[in-house]
Amino acid sequence: MKTLLNKLAGSALASISFIITIYIFGLSKNYLLAAPAVMYISFIASEAIEKYSLKQRINTGFLEFTTLLLSFESNGLHINDLFHKLATGEVTSPKVYIDIARQYVGIEKLIGDVRRSLSILIKNLPKTKLTKFLEGYIGILETTGDTLRYTESIVENELNELRNSTNNLLALVENFYEVYLVSILTIIVITSFPGILISPDVVYLVLFLTNIVAYTISSMVSSRIFYHEPSSMSIATIILFALLIVFIKILGVIYTLVTMIIVIVLSSFISNEILGWRKRVEYSLHELIEDLYVEAQHGFPIDRALSRLSEKDTAYSWIASELSKILSLGVKGGKLADLVDTTPFITKILRLVLSPIEYSGNHSRHLGYVLRYLRRINSIRNSVKGRANVLYAYTLILPPTIYVVAYSLQSMASSGFLIIDPTSIPSYVMVSSIPAWIVVSKITNGCGLCSLKTLFIVLENLLLYILISL
Repeated sequence: MKTLLNKLAGSALASISFIITIYIFGLSKNYLLAAPAVMYISFIASEAIEKYSLKQRINTGFLEFTTLLLSFESNGLHINDLFHKLATGEVTSPKVYIDIARQYVGIEKLIGDVRRSLSILIKNLPKTKLTKFLEGYIGILETTGDTLRYTESIVENELNELRNSTNNLLALVENFYEVYLVSILTIIVITSFPGILISPDVVYLVLFLTNIVAYTISSMVSSRIFYHEPSSMSIATIILFALLIVFIKILGVIYTLVTMIIVIVLSSFISNEILGWRKRVEYSLHELIEDLYVEAQHGFPIDRALSRLSEKDTAYSWIASELSKILSLGVKGGKLADLVDTTPFITKILRLVLSPIEYSGNHSRHLGYVLRYLRRINSIRNSVKGRANVLYAYTLILPPTIYVVAYSLQSMASSGFLIIDPTSIPSYVMVSSIPAWIVVSKITNGCGLCSLKTLFIVLENLLLYILISL
């Protein structure tokens, strides 16, 4: 009811805005008749947008939900048990799945049967990966009852799909790198011919838009493999792409490059202060869960295993110690992950590790599933880093290639067939190569501007500019 009222309020606001607009501009009063149509269209549009948003949120959280379910299944529990734990807040998950769990619990209280309740839930949800999964889950309940194996196969398929979709996005980024090189070379050649004048502002605009599209795709790649960068830093990076052009026009090439060096060093320092310990946790998490799994295989529950591992001289011992202390205070494992301000990936892993510990005495099985999930994500990350190294090489080759082509054309100008002004070339190189490097850094570890490796491309631009100025 509340959602319906919000939609109606939004539609009414759109209609009022429409009426005010036509009144201000003195349009015919007949246009007032269009107000109901505007309200109706606004209502339908808001409903469609909300439905699409819901589908996206369900599909985005599906892998985490099914992996969490897999941990419950491995301990003899089923989806209705997980829904009840989510609904009461004993276990945490993406918010949309908590809402779905509460909806399921309400249905089950009325129906009293798991399969019928799941069937009704499916009818109340938009067609997504979850509804398809639930249809199969009901079928398994009615036949073999082996929901553990079914859930395991779904998680495996999701991980494979994650790898494939990430590779497809990465291929798009690689194609954009070819666009970088081809567009710059094309601009140089076109501006070389007599009678063809292209404003530098147009060139800057084309390069800026290309940078934004490439950075957007790289952000999608990094988010799919659970890298984290605060949105404020991502916005600052996009702003820097625009400021790079402004600085070049106001300060010139040399001072802009010096400014970039200062910005990169400062942003790296600030990023390390804010995110440094979170990155260290993420790097150590894999090793911690590997050893937790070994401890669980020897019969130690997770809370006891964490206490034992905190006494070892390892990079993760402080993490194990902190988790052990919080658990000893009586905090439920399912809630602990959301109490610690970490990255989304750490939160996901801690949820999967700690959520089922109150419901089973033997934790080795579900830790095995979590470990396999973590290994697959790290494998995808390593694959992306390997392909990103090639993009780093492309980016380093880009500036000298442009200079060679530009000044080869300039040497031909004496023939009278070519007229080229090379003064703007260094600016074009900077506006394309520096953002290109930031895009690759974003893919590699989730941080673009905040990577000290970005200094390589800035220093290369500085060295090349000094050499051509001699």
